[in-house]
Amino acid sequence: MSYKILSTKVNGETLVTEVEYTLKDGNKVTLEVPHFQPDDDASVIEGIENREVSEQRKVDAELKNQTIKVSLDKEIGLSKEATL
Repeated sequence: MSYKILSTKVNGETLVTEVEYTLKDGNKVTLEVPHFQPDDDASVIEGIENREVSEQRKVDAELKNQTIKVSLDKEIGLSKEATL
């Protein structure tokens, strides 16, 4: 995965970065990542990279859930046919 910082803005004590992430499958997602009272550039980058990992895990979990659902739906269909 990779990311590109598109913009930054300050909202009170929070620095907000708009970040474009390119996920493992090549899809791109743009998110605002808030950083509450960041210490320095390194802590902002760490927050961006942590969010990158979280987003990829979310996408992976959603895909896995869809795969499981398809499998279960097939089993439900077979069970219904067997009881008829």
